[in-house]
Amino acid sequence: MYVKGEGLKLGCGGDLLTSKLTTRQDSLNPTSSASSLCPMRTVLSVSLMLLATSTASAQGNLIKCNSLVVVDGDTARCDGQLLRDMGDGAPNVSGYDTPEKNGKCPKERALARKATKRMAQLLRTEGLTIIDSGAVTKGRNNKVRLLVWIKLPDGRSIGSIMIQEGLARVWTPGSKANWCG
Repeated sequence: MYVKGEGLKLGCGGDLLTSKLTTRQDSLNPTSSASSLCPMRTVLSVSLMLLATSTASAQGNLIKCNSLVVVDGDTARCDGQLLRDMGDGAPNVSGYDTPEKNGKCPKERALARKATKRMAQLLRTEGLTIIDSGAVTKGRNNKVRLLVWIKLPDGRSIGSIMIQEGLARVWTPGSKANWCG
C-alpha cells in the first residue's frame, strides 16, 4: 500500500526492486542467496499500522514511493520501478487494460492519451494507496512490472474508475481489446 508521507519503505537504498529481479520470492525472502538483491526492509510507524486494514495486509505489502509518475493508462513508475495496476483483479487472472500509445489506429492512440492523462490525475489523489500483490509480470522489452492494486481513499480502485469512464476494459488472460472498432 502506498500512503503519501507515511513511514513505510520497501527495498534497498530507496529502490523497490532491482531490474535483475526474476522472481518476487527472492526479494521477499530475507535469507535469499541472490547476491544482486538485498532483503526487503519494512519500517512501520504506528499511524501506518492503524491505516493498514486486514484486507490490505492479507493481500500484500504496503509500498511507499518518493516519486510516483504515470507511464500509461494502466502503468505507473514508483522510484524507477514499473507498477502494473490490476484494478479490482487478481494477479495473472483478471484486471484491466487500456489502449496503447502506439496503437493500431488514430482512435486507439487518442484514447490512450486520454487514459494516460486520467491516470496521471488519479495518481495525484491525496491518500492514494498502493498494495503490492507479490506477483510480477514482464512487459515489453522484458521489463519487470510489479502487479499492484492502486486504491483511492474511498476504497475504489483506479481500474474500476478507468473502466467506468470508458478508458479501459476488463482484462483476462488471452484477451485483446479492439479499440479501433
